[in-house]
Amino acid sequence: MASGRTPCEYLESEDRLFMAKESEERRSIGAWNGGGFWCSKEIVICSAPYTYGPMRSYYVYILCCRDGSYYTGVTNDYEHRIGQHQRGNDPRAYTFTRRPVKLVYLSTFGDIREAIAWEKKLKRWSRRKKEALIMGDYDELPGLAECKNETHYRYFDSNE
Repeated sequence: MASGRTPCEYLESEDRLFMAKESEERRSIGAWNGGGFWCSKEIVICSAPYTYGPMRSYYVYILCCRDGSYYTGVTNDYEHRIGQHQRGNDPRAYTFTRRPVKLVYLSTFGDIREAIAWEKKLKRWSRRKKEALIMGDYDELPGLAECKNETHYRYFDSNE
């Protein structure tokens, strides 16, 4: 992140909402500033063709909560689902006491299984790796995925 700010701080200071917008096979990470959509980065995501039933879209989203934490979820209607988070429909929900929330990442899938797999993968990611994804710093992702534990095979001394 060039500015040195977290995505939540960026959103707070710029009053912008990060979203992804699908255009054929390409998905763009950008921001909604109230006047229109602009793209800051573009990524290509290849997915298996949807082969059964009517075409539906499924969404994996990341919300930035009031306390700065992130919530990751999957849905087939992201506008309705984010509205549920904002209204606090379920007092047992993670976001209930952390409202308001802001949408900082959205990815579209044609297959629910792919969407669920991506959501599960994101939930295991570190905060720094999620922030790199949100800010579009894709070059940082491989380095953030690398294990840094001293017991990792790269650092393990077999002569001991």
